[in-house]
Amino acid sequence: MRLNQCLLAIAPCLLLLPACEESPKQAGSGDDGGGPTAGAANQDAEAGKLLSASGSTAEARDWLAADPKKHVLWKGDRASIARLVDDLYEAGATKVSAVEISKESTFELAATFVCTLPIEREARRKLFEVHNRFWKSYLSDDDPEDVNEFLRFDQGQKYLVFDFDL
Repeated sequence: MRLNQCLLAIAPCLLLLPACEESPKQAGSGDDGGGPTAGAANQDAEAGKLLSASGSTAEARDWLAADPKKHVLWKGDRASIARLVDDLYEAGATKVSAVEISKESTFELAATFVCTLPIEREARRKLFEVHNRFWKSYLSDDDPEDVNEFLRFDQGQKYLVFDFDL
């Protein structure tokens, strides 16, 4: 009789298991030849649109190196973002771009950067590490649950997006 009572007690919990999502750390890495996960593919599609917008993209280092009065960040600390771009290249990024650059009358404004990821597994690992370490540091005063929304894991995507329009 006790076994039946235990089974009845846990049955509702078992019904919820199929609704649980796979943990990002357990998600496919894209290294298995199966391509990116659906979520990663959607992110890649959005990043691809940002990168293909004519006249509103620039290489990040070059854009950040220009006169800060003419190349303005919407939000974000210029030194931290420049250091991030350097760290991304050092870790193996193929390219880092400033995207959605808004050209105003006397200045350009950017809030989003896209990192193009390499194929090599070790470089990808380093880039996700740089990405997550950056957001944990940059948002250190925020609620940890909010910070977790910014963390990314390798799911076979082509790009990492850094959106400072917080």
